[in-house]
Order: sequence, then structure tokens, then C-alpha cells
Amino acid sequence: MTASAAQPTTFGAFLKSYFSKFKEVLKHPKLLIPTVILVAVWIILGILQNHLGNLLPLKYLNFITYAQGGCYGGIIGAIGGILGKVVVAAFVNVMLVPLFQGKNPFKDFGQSFGEMGKALKKDSATSLAPLFAGLGTALVFYTLFNWTQSAENSMVGIVSAVAAVIAVGRSGGLLWSLVFSIAGSLSKGKIPSSITIMRFLTGLSLGFAAGVAITFTGLFLALPAGIVLIIVSLVMQKSDKKA
Repeated sequence: MTASAAQPTTFGAFLKSYFSKFKEVLKHPKLLIPTVILVAVWIILGILQNHLGNLLPLKYLNFITYAQGGCYGGIIGAIGGILGKVVVAAFVNVMLVPLFQGKNPFKDFGQSFGEMGKALKKDSATSLAPLFAGLGTALVFYTLFNWTQSAENSMVGIVSAVAAVIAVGRSGGLLWSLVFSIAGSLSKGKIPSSITIMRFLTGLSLGFAAGVAITFTGLFLALPAGIVLIIVSLVMQKSDKKA
């Protein structure tokens, strides 16, 4: 698999491309049905939560749908919850729309695990810097999405981990293009290699999975662990440049 030069190499170019595609989606309202249904479910569960309290059935439904994301944790929790709900809504849309079209949304899963195996093989110690960067980034974002570190809101981490796995085997997908464009911006337009992107996405998947596991331990370690891993990746990159 090779990175395509046709993909947006800067974050600005990615946003331009994304909004262009979004306009096309608006021309086909049926493609928005899964998102609309999910938002309606969030609203209904919110109303039920206010009137019935934290009943066990509601806990399960809130967990499955991430309905309580952003409802607690103050301003940071609200911002993170909104971003998390965007992630969950995007995932649901990506999963369900292909089903409506008779396609298998998990068709790239087998290839993804094969590519992840390649990404975990190191060429040198510093070659794994993108993997550590992905791990750290995932833990930081998972903390933001689930600011109160509630098990009830941990579905966003599971969804994000699965999305990252799928993205490893789908070089033309949204998440791959996003990471590709950000890497291009950070390197001042230099086209990143496919293995770099795969290592970062592999790190994202493992990091989100680790974040969920940490939540169920009851320890608030995801954020500090994420920051440490990002620092380690930066040190590895700088040591590589000096060498």
C-alpha cells in the first residue's frame, strides 16, 4: 500500500475536500438518516434520564449510544462530549450507509490487521515514534471525549478504536486522509509515507482500547499516560533527526 499524492497534503486542503464531499451528501438526504435517528435517540434518552433517573436499562442504552457524552464534566466535558458525539455519529453513518447500499462495512478488517502487523515491526527504534504518537494522541482524546472517565461513556473509545482499525486498511478513507493531511501540514507539505500513517493509526487503535481498559480500572491515568507517550514520540523524532 502506498500513500497517494492525490490525497490532501495539508489540513486546509483536507477541510476543503471534506466540505466539498459534505455538500454532495446533502444532495442525498437518505444518507443522513442514520445520523438523524441517532440524534433522536440521544434526545429521547436524555428526556427519559431526567424523568426516570439512572435506571439500569437506561444505563445500558446510554452506554451503547454514548447518549450521556458531554452531559457532565463542566465546559471541558461538554466540548469533549460534543466532539465525541461527532465521532460516534460519523462511525454510525460510515457503518450503516454501506449496508443500505448492499456493501460490507467491515470488508477491510482482514487487511487492516495484516497492515497493523507490518506497522508494529520496527526498522529502527525511532521508526516507532508514530506508533507512540498515535497511542498518546488516542489517550488524550479519549480523556477529552470521556472527561469524567465514566464506564457509561466509554463506548466512544470502543468506536474510535474500531474506526482506527478500519482506517488502517482503507487508505482513501476519511480518518486516513485526516491523519495524512495533518502529517503533511506538520512536515510543511512533505508527503508522509504509508508506513508512518499506518503506525500512527495502529497507535490510535491501541490507545483508544487502552483508554477504555483504564476507565474500568477506576484510575485516572489516561491523560498523563497520553502526554508522556507524546513526549516520548517527540524525543524519538528529534533524536532521529540529530542522528
